[in-house]
Amino acid sequence: YYVGFNANRMTLDASDRPIVVGSIYQNATARNDMRVARLTVGGVLDTTGFGTTDGDGTNGTVTFNFGGREDYGQLVAVRNGKIIVAGNTNPLYNSALQAYIDPSGNNRLDGDLIVLQLNDDGSLDPTFSPGGFEGDGITWLSLPYVSGSTQNHSWDNVYSLAVTSAGDLLLGGDFYTSSWIRLSATGALDTSLGSGNYPNRIYSEVGTPRSLALDSAGQILVGGSRGLSGGQGSNFAVARFNANGTLDTSFGPGGSDGVSGLVNTDFEGSTADYIRSVTLRQPDGRILVAGYKSGGVTELVLGRYNPDGTLDTSFGTGDADGRDGFVVDG
Repeated sequence: YYVGFNANRMTLDASDRPIVVGSIYQNATARNDMRVARLTVGGVLDTTGFGTTDGDGTNGTVTFNFGGREDYGQLVAVRNGKIIVAGNTNPLYNSALQAYIDPSGNNRLDGDLIVLQLNDDGSLDPTFSPGGFEGDGITWLSLPYVSGSTQNHSWDNVYSLAVTSAGDLLLGGDFYTSSWIRLSATGALDTSLGSGNYPNRIYSEVGTPRSLALDSAGQILVGGSRGLSGGQGSNFAVARFNANGTLDTSFGPGGSDGVSGLVNTDFEGSTADYIRSVTLRQPDGRILVAGYKSGGVTELVLGRYNPDGTLDTSFGTGDADGRDGFVVDG
């Protein structure tokens, strides 16, 4: 079904209705606005139960703009019947509307993280981030690098989202550095994580965290890539963290690159290997990863690790790359 805007991510709610997030370019204002749509199970816009009161002119969708900036919906999840949307709000350059004043009175000219919680009908949920800077239902975050008393802001880009059993939100991205953060079920930033120059976040160890997953013990798996020494490329990489943000040193026996709690995998003849998805839906706790490798030719890679981080050599035996534990399709 054509939803009429640039779609970035989709999920299904408890009734198997697709929920799609992305952005729409508005000719009248010459900017992009965040948009969320819900379809029926039959694949048409839900024009009777979603987005009927937001005034964007299209039942079945809701549209958001924050301070006249460029706004993009990137990720979506469903939690206890509520719709979680994460995205970015960026300055509109060469315009008086490009900045905003945060609660501390600082003028921000950078791109920031936006997280919304919507009710089933698409309206903002006032129990999420009540009294927030942009109003109830919205968490707006700018995550600076802190050196002494100086805060240096940069672009915050979000790439991954997971929901814990307690309803907390984990978000991975480039928040001045490649890292992940945690929000409470009501949208408050967990300030117990991180320290030093990068407060309120945990360094990912795997570059940009392209995927987040939680195991049955509540440990956090982060998938991405790990650069090789001398800038000679990157490897598949998965790190596992305890709930308090410390690396789980039982994962990846012996460690990787001198870092316990991390595994990385190199493919012969490939200079760039990247994980894009991690999942633990297998009942025995084995870890499925998907991504690609590139060494002149870009190829799809599927792999499986055991719960301790060792390669599961029963998966992909005899694949074209010659490595047990992986399937490579070029």
